[in-house]
Amino acid sequence: MVAYKVVKRVQGRLVSAAVWGEHQVEYRQGEWVRAAESYLSRRGYGLLVFLDVWKAMRWMETYSGIEVWSAEIRGEVELLPPMLYLPLLDSISIGMWPQGTGMCKEVRLVKSAMVEVRT
Repeated sequence: MVAYKVVKRVQGRLVSAAVWGEHQVEYRQGEWVRAAESYLSRRGYGLLVFLDVWKAMRWMETYSGIEVWSAEIRGEVELLPPMLYLPLLDSISIGMWPQGTGMCKEVRLVKSAMVEVRT
């Protein structure tokens, strides 16, 4: 299935844009990646993606230094778990997932979607 992964560049590496620390994942074009072994993955949280490129781009516009990549995904999660705010992981869920958010077990970056949208 095709989806869209939002990532950021840190020291030349593509990494998770929405999480940090032990939860952050490094992505390489063409390689399958799974969620890092962490508090979140042990509770069933997978990798976040957008299921629509325009929703990914709209979310991306609110942050700087973010890129959107088209991706293949495996193990799509049917029902998203509650959204957690990382500094308050032991609290109840807060807020809603951005519209168009999906979650899956594995992601493989295919190509940058930035050119696709701007042409």
